[in-house]
Amino acid sequence: MRINYLMPTIIGISIAIVQVQSAVALSSAEIGQIAKTITVRIEGQKSRGSGVIIKREGKTYYVLTAAHVLPDTNKYTIFTPDGNRHQIDYKTKKDGAEVDLAIVQFSSEKDYAVAKLGNSDRLLEGMPVYVSGFPAPSSARPNPDFNFLIGNVVANGSQPQPDGYTLVYNNNTRPGISGGGVLNDKGELVGIHGKAETTADANAEIVRTGNNLGIPIDTFVRLALIDVGVSLPSRTATVAPTADDFYIQAANKYKQKDYRGAIAAYSEAIKLNPKLAPAYSNRGAARYRMGDKPGAIADYTQAIALNSKLTLAYNNRGVARFEIGEKLEAVEDFSQTIELDPRSALAYQNRGLANYYLKKYPAAIADLSQAIELDPQSAQAYNYRGLAYYDRGSKAEAVNNFSSAIALNPELAPAYYNRGLVRAELKQEPAATADFARAIALNPQLLKDEERSDKNNPEPNIDFERGMALTPQSAQAYYQRGVARYNLGDLGGALFDFNRAIALDANYADAYRQRGILRGSQKDNYGAMADFDKAIALAPQSPPAYYHRGLVRYELQNLEAAISDWRRAAGIDRQLPEVRLALAVALYAKGDRRESIPLARTAIGIDRRLADIKFLRANNWGDRLLQDAAKLLQEL
Repeated sequence: MRINYLMPTIIGISIAIVQVQSAVALSSAEIGQIAKTITVRIEGQKSRGSGVIIKREGKTYYVLTAAHVLPDTNKYTIFTPDGNRHQIDYKTKKDGAEVDLAIVQFSSEKDYAVAKLGNSDRLLEGMPVYVSGFPAPSSARPNPDFNFLIGNVVANGSQPQPDGYTLVYNNNTRPGISGGGVLNDKGELVGIHGKAETTADANAEIVRTGNNLGIPIDTFVRLALIDVGVSLPSRTATVAPTADDFYIQAANKYKQKDYRGAIAAYSEAIKLNPKLAPAYSNRGAARYRMGDKPGAIADYTQAIALNSKLTLAYNNRGVARFEIGEKLEAVEDFSQTIELDPRSALAYQNRGLANYYLKKYPAAIADLSQAIELDPQSAQAYNYRGLAYYDRGSKAEAVNNFSSAIALNPELAPAYYNRGLVRAELKQEPAATADFARAIALNPQLLKDEERSDKNNPEPNIDFERGMALTPQSAQAYYQRGVARYNLGDLGGALFDFNRAIALDANYADAYRQRGILRGSQKDNYGAMADFDKAIALAPQSPPAYYHRGLVRYELQNLEAAISDWRRAAGIDRQLPEVRLALAVALYAKGDRRESIPLARTAIGIDRRLADIKFLRANNWGDRLLQDAAKLLQEL
């Protein structure tokens, strides 16, 4: 499940440009026509991008673009709006030093339009801006057609940042548009587009966030690469940081994985501008990374209340809801994302995964198929669709999908492993063995247990992996190995096995319970709660599930719910001393000495180890419960 992040990484000084003439707002169609006449396509052997004609001297035209569009000295060709080719004289290229801008020249007898420069300092949040350029060809769009993209300013701060990128907007750009123009509502050039903001998801795949970065035109003028006939006013005194400044500061902290600092900075931005919807959405992303999923959901909800068309807030809220067990609500959020952006492959993939876990296999397959149609390179979508086909009973289709995932990403270990499991069921043992070998080579953690020496591994499971490959339908085998791995401290291997057991048997209550215990030990309290809820729903008479859910509830300061769980566990099995002691501690914390002290003495009488705080800590008692237990034990 992916979570995206609206992260404007760099914001800087914006200085007004004095214009000779005033202008009035134009329609988007009129601005589009202007953009089409001033935007050029740039192609080289190893790169491609766009640019804007900003000056003419006789037969010489000057094109402003992003410096990274021309990364080397190879030959580059400019395609003007009439389709003609013009060679760039690379020797005349002028770079913007530490700013990602460059000026290049071409010669022509023809008359081409020249951009009028605007005032980038006057761009404020919410104002319309337009980006023009030529996207790189793709399988869906093989021709380099001109694109004119409508959007709005997200932020325009007041502090300098690396590379000169100080303007953030939400126009839906594509690769190849780098170096294209950013125009205001008067058709004036106010910036050069340079970056589509991205982040990495849990699978290390690059995901677009929806925001984009540009360099304001005033930064170009101050560089004085060429004389463009405009001047800048004198610098003004430094002013107090604005909401945009805190917003960008937070984004930089987020990029550095300083999520706590990002939350603080976003909160400052919100204080200065309570209607800054992206700040709530981004703070939600930071809170999500900190494990505060309810806080993240609250922030996404506020962002949506301020901007009901903020698609990423819906998607991210859906992810958080999915992970706390609210899968139906997650489906609703992903559906809203799709309604706002019908071409969002990510939203279809996420909804497909949620439907898969809801056992709505036809719906899951339909969603994942749509995700694949929109993004044919998504290996994970094929992998997930393979799982859905398998659980629907279509093993051959499952194998085909896992194979497609592997073809797209030869290092996707889960796809090899999943294909190996299905091939083993189909009695294709040699092929299954090869798949498992490849999965293990890509992820050696899978065989960590098997690599132990015999004396440290008294149980005959040296060939456990091979046995599992031959009998993948045995969820019990995965579960048992997961328990062993957990006891040995191999939490990653244990989680893998519990996940596999659940995938093979969605009604395996013990596997949910053990996975909940593992998640609780890693402070993933809401993930643990979801697993214990599922375990109890499947096996309502399971004292351990109630007991461990009570431990998590206590850490979440839900005292009454924890007491209820422990009373239920004790009612089912009165021979569990640890349940009695936990209940005694909770009652003592409430001030009930009359019931708590005798109950604690009885529990410790059954098992003296319960009087040792270290023993309790090793058995998943949380910090809050241990603190209260220490107080009670002092009275015994």
